[in-house]
Amino acid sequence: MKVGLGLAFINQSTGDVSSTTFAALCSAVVDALLGAAGLNHLRPEFGFLSPVDKIKQIELKLYYQGFSLVNMDCTIEGELNLKPGVVNDFARQIADLLFISPDHFTIKSYWFEKMTGPARIQVIASIKKSDEI
Repeated sequence: MKVGLGLAFINQSTGDVSSTTFAALCSAVVDALLGAAGLNHLRPEFGFLSPVDKIKQIELKLYYQGFSLVNMDCTIEGELNLKPGVVNDFARQIADLLFISPDHFTIKSYWFEKMTGPARIQVIASIKKSDEI
C-alpha cells in the first residue's frame, strides 16, 4: 500500500467560493494520488485541464499503472460559507469520477473562530497495486 498527500489553499475573496473550493479539492486529490503512485513528474501535464478532467486523467493513469484506490480522507480547515450539503455533493462527485464508493472518500470540515487567512484543504490518499491483498 502507498500513501500520498495533497494540499490546496483557497482565498475566499476571489470568485465563486463553491467552484473555487471544488477546483482546489480536485487539485489536492490529484496531488495526493500522484504522490502515492510516485508519478509527480506527470503533474505539469494536468495544468491546463479542468478540475473534473484532472480527476479523470489521474484515474486513467492509476488504472494503467495497475493501481486501485483504497481510501481518500480530506480535511477542509477554514470558514468557506458554502451552502449546506455542498461538501457532501463534492465527495459524491469525486468518488464517482474515481469509480469508488463514497464510503471510501470522506471530507471533514473544521472551522474555529480564531482561524484567519486562506482556507486549507488537505487530502490523504491510499492506493495499492491491483494484485495486492
